Amino acid sequence: EGTTSTSTDGSTSTRATSPRRRMVSREDILTVARDHTVRHGWKRSRVQDIAADAGISRPTLYKEFPSKRELGSALVHWEVSKFIDELSEAVGAAPAGVRANLVAGIRFALEESEQDPFLAAVLTMDRDEESLLPEIVQSGAVLPRIIEVATALLAAQATEPDQKRLEFIAGAAVRLTVSYLVDPSAEPHALTAQRI
Repeated sequence: EGTTSTSTDGSTSTRATSPRRRMVSREDILTVARDHTVRHGWKRSRVQDIAADAGISRPTLYKEFPSKRELGSALVHWEVSKFIDELSEAVGAAPAGVRANLVAGIRFALEESEQDPFLAAVLTMDRDEESLLPEIVQSGAVLPRIIEVATALLAAQATEPDQKRLEFIAGAAVRLTVSYLVDPSAEPHALTAQRI
């Protein structure tokens, strides 16, 4: 495939052209980064491999995500957004009441940690500063966001919502759940959710 041009003397020539690259979205890059994390762990995932599998050059990837750390942070926030949507659905399907919603949310998180390959990889494959785990447990953005959503979900069920009390309950539940996710026990998720 190429372009044909005609010169002034009437001769024609065909010049090869490079195939057009499709536009790669931010979500496309994050999807590839997620796949690499599931297969290799974040620490062993290489930016140049992620770029190549996304069909872009490394400099193009760096225009969107200036460093591997920023790519990892964006990946965690993207995954957390999806998790929050699914959490909201799970809690919405639970019986009415603050306690029932709290238990449903905790149980969902515990079960999701085993069923979602990305979450399982983040929680089990790498456990150092280069991993994505600190982005979840130490980030000043991720846990407060989940706590905010959990508080709102609980407030929707409270007959007389006391915002400070609900924030405390949601915060404690989220932090205890994360502790169980990082260091899981052998007991059934339903029992753990009740105990938290």
